[in-house]
Amino acid sequence: MVHEQTLWEGISQSLTSAAMGGRMAPKYRLTTFHLYFERGMLSTDSQQVPVHMVADIDVRQTMTQKARGVGDVIVHVHRPTGYERAVLESVHDPRGVAQVINQAAHQARMREQHAAHAMRYPTVVPIMPAAPQMPPAPAPAPAPGGEDLVAQLERLGKLVESGVLTREEFEAKKAEILRRL
Repeated sequence: MVHEQTLWEGISQSLTSAAMGGRMAPKYRLTTFHLYFERGMLSTDSQQVPVHMVADIDVRQTMTQKARGVGDVIVHVHRPTGYERAVLESVHDPRGVAQVINQAAHQARMREQHAAHAMRYPTVVPIMPAAPQMPPAPAPAPAPGGEDLVAQLERLGKLVESGVLTREEFEAKKAEILRRL
């Protein structure tokens, strides 16, 4: 199991944020499972994007941003409800940030795919059905005129050997024959 860990954190280095002393600068954090956006000083606006839903990353830099070593990272998100775009504004080393997000998104998609295709085995072991049993052999008709009891018992013995009768059925029949004496 993968635990959520922070892979990257950053704040906006925009000129507006710098003029305010960085107090209102948007904050960003990438973990193994989510990309978090937070902005605001008096009130806070927070958003999170599941990393496996990140479809594409673009980097945009103005000349001023390029001179300062910052840029915008545009994150294209594919949610079940549709596509949306989130922007990490004026972050330091935007190409490096885009690469970290792409790697995290790829790994998250692989985890999702693996989980979707993993076999789930029941924890209960099924009970094997009992072997089918043969119906009991029909009772031999009473011997007319005193048939030899030994011959009857021999025939029953052959039925046990061939698997038609079980040992218990043989013993029951034998007892029945002997009671008729």
